[in-house]
Amino acid sequence: MILTVTLNPTVDIVCPVKSFIRNSVFRTPIIYSYPGGKGTNVARALSILGEKVIATGFCGEKNFKAMDELLKKFKIKNEFISIKGENRPCILITEIKEKKETIINSESTFTITETDKKKFLNKIENLAKKCKYTVISGSLPRSLPKNFYAEVINKIKNFSSVLLDTSSAYLKNAIKSSPHIIKLNIEELKKTFNINFKTKTQLKNFISAISKKYNIKIIIITLNEKGAVLYDNKNFYFFKSIKTKELISPVGSGDAFSAGFIYGISKGMDLIFSTKLAIACATANLMHTGSCFINKNDVFRLVKKVYFTQKL
Repeated sequence: MILTVTLNPTVDIVCPVKSFIRNSVFRTPIIYSYPGGKGTNVARALSILGEKVIATGFCGEKNFKAMDELLKKFKIKNEFISIKGENRPCILITEIKEKKETIINSESTFTITETDKKKFLNKIENLAKKCKYTVISGSLPRSLPKNFYAEVINKIKNFSSVLLDTSSAYLKNAIKSSPHIIKLNIEELKKTFNINFKTKTQLKNFISAISKKYNIKIIIITLNEKGAVLYDNKNFYFFKSIKTKELISPVGSGDAFSAGFIYGISKGMDLIFSTKLAIACATANLMHTGSCFINKNDVFRLVKKVYFTQKL
């Protein structure tokens, strides 16, 4: 059983168009919407892979029914806490011809009270005791302090191994609580720590220093179309991305990556194969509009194509 945490959920509105031109009117065969947020995306991908999943976090009461229906559709147990207000809208304009994506985010209108926070912390501690792994993903709503992830991790890390996927101030505060695994992309790493890596050696030295300073056992840095770097507290491994002509949308590929990795290690697979599986999931996600509506057969077909080396 794997637990996913989404504290700042979205309502994703996907608008596929052939190409996007400013100051124009578009017609599209379909505009569709679904409850989103990074943790819920991870939960969906995990369920498609065949894992039992519990999803928790906060959800605006106006969006709770839709969230519940989607989770039930994918056989995910709903442990979200309903609060007054609405989840934040996220508009995804998918340009099919150019294979580009424009994302417009807003803020949620809900306010999380001290009572809500205490209720969540009690709930997640109880849930974590049932789950070997917990995936915490995304940003925090404005009504939560920027160090709230650290509080959550400290509450559960003795019961469940934590994969944290966030950036900026949320990451800088949360790593002080020593999550077991952190995963982020290279641009997020640069912006979070205000550093530009001129050489591969600089990148490796920085990753190993972060691991040692905060006692983080596994660090994964995705390199966009170039692949990913895995550090296991001793060794570095570089994984190349898979080239595919079936690219439709990159949105949610980072969440699919997290799902593939945590699925692999939860099944007793080694870190190398789990990272291959992560890249296969991220690639499978490219083949669909929306986030983490992957095909399991695609994943296990693609995993055979992932190449890795210890040379970065």
